[in-house]
Amino acid sequence: MDNRKFDVLLKAVDCGNLTRAAMQLGYTQSGVTHIINNLEQDFGFPLLHRTNRGVSLTEDGKRVLPIIREMQKLDERLQQEKDLIQGIASGSICIGSFSSISTHWLPRVLSAFQRQYPNINVEILEGSTTSLVHWLQEGKVDICFFTLRDDHLFDKIEIMRDSYLALFPKGHPLGKHEAVTLDMLRREPFIMYRTPEGGNEDLGEVMEIEKTAWNIRFSSNYDYAVISMVENNLGISIMPELVLKGHDSDIETRPLRPVINRRLGLAVRSRRDASPAMKRFIACATDILLPKSEA
Repeated sequence: MDNRKFDVLLKAVDCGNLTRAAMQLGYTQSGVTHIINNLEQDFGFPLLHRTNRGVSLTEDGKRVLPIIREMQKLDERLQQEKDLIQGIASGSICIGSFSSISTHWLPRVLSAFQRQYPNINVEILEGSTTSLVHWLQEGKVDICFFTLRDDHLFDKIEIMRDSYLALFPKGHPLGKHEAVTLDMLRREPFIMYRTPEGGNEDLGEVMEIEKTAWNIRFSSNYDYAVISMVENNLGISIMPELVLKGHDSDIETRPLRPVINRRLGLAVRSRRDASPAMKRFIACATDILLPKSEA
């Protein structure tokens, strides 16, 4: 089959809309529709549901999508190997990441990577841990930066332990302590940060350490909003140190006792099967982000 048809299908799935897919690919909508219709004829069954709100995969489409993505990755890897033989480092990588990692880690990595490999293109997609794990599993992204968990069946490289901090308005009574416990925090009005999907895997685990009721008064899926609410005396919260880095807000922070960390790092489905571009990016990222003794 023509791999260009697969490119169109994947773009339509990722966009959830034929018009947006056509715009990004430089096609007309009728052209995209025609290509997908031909692809469905080749397969012998529908791949997409089409509605006024957009497109989504059929059940049969969901079964074949991971294979299609893998075929496209292998085609890209083959092209990269051919380029390497000819002395050219080229290709493309899609990186999945938290917004805080995109802000504080990736610019340094991308700057060094671009200097070394100007012909390798990088795309970044941001999401929650749940989204990132799903994207990596299905091949939508090549490399993920997120919270590492033992049950993730990926090849992982730990970069750092990111400590959770309590945050509260300046002048709050908790400020007299050098560190605070979860039991001290649960007595206060609490502001919960929730991901756009309605949860927060990391913070949920922290709060489950002590089986006590929390006085959750507000919640938001935007970290800046949570910090602003704390700043305006609406409650206290718990957030990772990396998320709070660089915020010039009228708040105070204290470490938790006992210390609670999340393990941040990068993951790929298989380092052995990674493309040349991916291997170069991983090497660059670990060189920049890891202490020299660990890289």
